[in-house]
Amino acid sequence: MKPAYIKYLIESVFEIFSENFNLPPKKEKVSFDAHGLKADVVATIGLIGDLEGSIILLTDNKTALNIASKMFQDDIKELDDLSLSSISELLNFIAGRMITKLYQLKYDNDITPPTIAVKRVVELDYANSIGVRILLESDMGKLEFALTKNKK
Repeated sequence: MKPAYIKYLIESVFEIFSENFNLPPKKEKVSFDAHGLKADVVATIGLIGDLEGSIILLTDNKTALNIASKMFQDDIKELDDLSLSSISELLNFIAGRMITKLYQLKYDNDITPPTIAVKRVVELDYANSIGVRILLESDMGKLEFALTKNKK
């Protein structure tokens, strides 16, 4: 996994949180062990092009509600289809920013539409991909990102 991929994902998360929520996250840790990913809310976007893989956002229900409340500028009390769509949209913003940064380095990438799931365990296929895990904390709660790259 190229360091630029990890760097630009982290930069994109910080920029999107600062711009949209005025709440820059605090970086906790980056780990190359992305086994056993599990969360209440899981959003995934596929990466196609020079970087083939995915970006996965994992969080708990409380943090997801906080994100939805900030995105809708209202006090969201329930995770329904509409509030969950805000989590997908947040990941869409982050992935879009990341591939824009990669494009400036002459990487050609695109993203797939996001998918969202609740109460999900994510198992990465390490025979065919490598992954990195980025744990962040913000005033809205804890967030976990996994960036995977398919082996060619």
